[in-house]
Amino acid sequence: METDSLRHHLEAHFPQHLALLEDWVGVNTHTENAAGVNELGRRTAEAFARLGFEAQTVPSAHPWAGRHLFLTRRGATDRTVVMVSHLDTVFSRDEEQKFDFRFRREGDKLYGPGVADIKGGTVMALMMLDALRAACPAEFDDVTWHVGLNALEEKLDDEFNRLLRERLTGPALAVLVFEAGADWEGRWPLVVARKGRAEFRIEVEGRGAHAGADYWKGRNAIVDACRLPPRLEALSDRTKELTVNVGRMVGGTEVNCVPQEAVLLGEIRAFREEYVREGWGGVRHVVDDFNRDLSGVGARAAVTLTEMLPAWPRNEATEGLFAVWEAAGATTGLAPVVRQERGGLSDGNLFWHDQPTLDGLGPTGANTHQSKRSEDGTGEPEFVRVSSFVPKALLNCVAVLLLLRNPAFRP
Repeated sequence: METDSLRHHLEAHFPQHLALLEDWVGVNTHTENAAGVNELGRRTAEAFARLGFEAQTVPSAHPWAGRHLFLTRRGATDRTVVMVSHLDTVFSRDEEQKFDFRFRREGDKLYGPGVADIKGGTVMALMMLDALRAACPAEFDDVTWHVGLNALEEKLDDEFNRLLRERLTGPALAVLVFEAGADWEGRWPLVVARKGRAEFRIEVEGRGAHAGADYWKGRNAIVDACRLPPRLEALSDRTKELTVNVGRMVGGTEVNCVPQEAVLLGEIRAFREEYVREGWGGVRHVVDDFNRDLSGVGARAAVTLTEMLPAWPRNEATEGLFAVWEAAGATTGLAPVVRQERGGLSDGNLFWHDQPTLDGLGPTGANTHQSKRSEDGTGEPEFVRVSSFVPKALLNCVAVLLLLRNPAFRP
């Protein structure tokens, strides 16, 4: 095994990859900032082109979104490895400016929008491919590599998944997702399962009126809507890892009007599909009870299921990949590789059912989606650990080599 050669190459070229990360983090790529997403796509394609990757961009069906990026390097065989990342982040330009959230290094931590989720992961994929090309050119040239970068992963739907699948000529040896690894001291957690999600919308109808002249004739939809969140929250069940969350509520128009409508947006999450559906049944039951309680007083509610994304449960194919990474950890003498089941979603939720999928392959990081440092010092923005890049890239390189050299994993 070419472990020493890989390590030396990764160490020697890390400064230039760190500079690349700083450059990418400097581009605002909020999901709805299409120009920023497309600019990052251009810079990313340029970086991978140096390794022989050809780029294709595909517009989203959503007119406000940027373009998906697909990078391909055809190998001597049809043995295929897929690497998945994304271009967008959750941070608007206003949020970044308000909290002075930008690329900065403090000791072993790098802060900035997307350093963990997921620009650092894209750099990790690039580091791996660069090292494999230099130290193991036969394997690198043998494989057909696909790198897919989703333009709107933070508003996850199946569009990117479908487009990437269209570019595959057959089953892949692995779909490797480069979301950040969790910051668990002394261990390398890899994601082997993720919760599924159902989103719902509840529209509450009251009776509008002039707040001064006809207040008593009205029925305040906001007040009635506020009865629902406690009931919905009560559906959450720790024993089932089932959560029901009302994440947004809007209603009314002007302060001199009794609001005649209000809207609640919420989600249900669980690791098991049946629990997600159980939660959805509970939400409908809560709304039915609400309508019975307030029948005849001028208030009613209607609930709609707006999205259902599948859970990624523990499964045999993912466990097979995990075993390879576990063996790579032993081979390199790095910290032990351990399983993590994560509550958030990723593109892995849409690949696992028919392609061997593993996640958490990016650098070690934490506090994703967080931009503000708390005044008491107990909370900090999104970060990655500088010291995690080279060893995690080495772990991933060795694991990929084990995968390629093991006939049992041929598709």
